[in-house]
Amino acid sequence: MKNFSILFSLIALSGLFALSSLAKKDGSVAEEIATLPPNEAAAKLLKANDANKDGKLAKNEVNLSFRMKRFKRVDKNNDNFLSLEELENSYKKTTEVKSIEAKSAVEKN
Repeated sequence: MKNFSILFSLIALSGLFALSSLAKKDGSVAEEIATLPPNEAAAKLLKANDANKDGKLAKNEVNLSFRMKRFKRVDKNNDNFLSLEELENSYKKTTEVKSIEAKSAVEKN
């Protein structure tokens, strides 16, 4: 059970860091999206990074770290773009993992 909890912790942390790493370098967007519900966080992230305003994120619109670590996992339809729906689903999964981790931590104490 302990290994399971550690695995969830690592997944949650990597997801949180990877998604917030998409945000602008000044940190203001990253700080703001960390407190938003998944649908709002995804929309704000998309708006902040969609340079050509086509409603999706291309690989060249996200930073190298995110491209290397998470882009393919978030891009569920393999079209080499991240849609609002794909970003929302990724945020929801990250939020669910964080919730499970928090519940597990409370149960331990």
